[in-house]
Amino acid sequence: MALFQNRRVLVIGDTMIDRYLYGTVDRISPEAPVPVLRRTEKEDRPGGAANVALNAAELGMEVAVCSIHGNDKDGESLKEICYAAGIRHQFWTSSEHRPTTIKTRVIARQQHLLRVDFESTENLRTAEFDAFSQRMEDAFERFQPQIVILQDYNKGLFTPASIERALQLSKTAGCFIAVDPKKDNFSAFRDVDLFKPNLKEFRQATHWERNFDENEISAIADAFITEVGAKNLFITLSEQGIYHRNDKGEGGRVPTAARSIVDVCGAGDAVITVAAAALYSGFSPLETALLCNIAGGQVCERVGVSPVRIQELEREYRSVTDK
Repeated sequence: MALFQNRRVLVIGDTMIDRYLYGTVDRISPEAPVPVLRRTEKEDRPGGAANVALNAAELGMEVAVCSIHGNDKDGESLKEICYAAGIRHQFWTSSEHRPTTIKTRVIARQQHLLRVDFESTENLRTAEFDAFSQRMEDAFERFQPQIVILQDYNKGLFTPASIERALQLSKTAGCFIAVDPKKDNFSAFRDVDLFKPNLKEFRQATHWERNFDENEISAIADAFITEVGAKNLFITLSEQGIYHRNDKGEGGRVPTAARSIVDVCGAGDAVITVAAAALYSGFSPLETALLCNIAGGQVCERVGVSPVRIQELEREYRSVTDK
């Protein structure tokens, strides 16, 4: 979409490699009752916050990523695949104390058989925080973003101290701030423009266990918005769409269209990216939620974590809004 072109977005958060092992299964192992994969292909993709950055690049935005990786070969590989994917502005720090996060998915005939995670989730050490904080400062000074997306995966990058520093730098620069939180530091992201949890995360944070009811969630959402000082709250509801609410008490649920779901991985990454870009560019919350439903739905129709495709997104959005 033309409105997204040349927007400068900085993605700060937990990056990783999404690794895919593809093959065929035609027998069960004689050693245990598990399938034997005859591997035919291996593929590495930008994952986590790097996939958010990739989504932004696919939208035509100028993108920078700021994160930490292990001081290992996989860390160098992560930087290379990000660069090859169009994420040219990179502000990394490396660590001797944690490996580069890798999520390996084993897939046969479009069926997800197994996932293996290699990671450390301990909080940043003092030296790591100092180095990461310096890289964030470099990113704001050299890249000068208009939009900042804070993407948390509970891998230890975001701590109360690093969240405070990221928010301070973002606000000083006058950036639009979007947050995709996780439970450990859920309410530490305060006074942001967009707060985007999924329903499970929102339930955990607010201790709301009842069945989804739009009237009931409105009061809970209003109280939460007041507590954290968010301007917009977008809650993803999986197949039920998106519930949005703003600090003026306006909002509601926007349902999604029925789709043939293949893989839900990466849908949240697409939603936070599209939502931040759309709200910053002047789309109304209702228009933004509709656009996000389309983006998330399209991603779910493909195997593996993959970014939104701008032409497909624009084409379907126009077909829906022109009716």
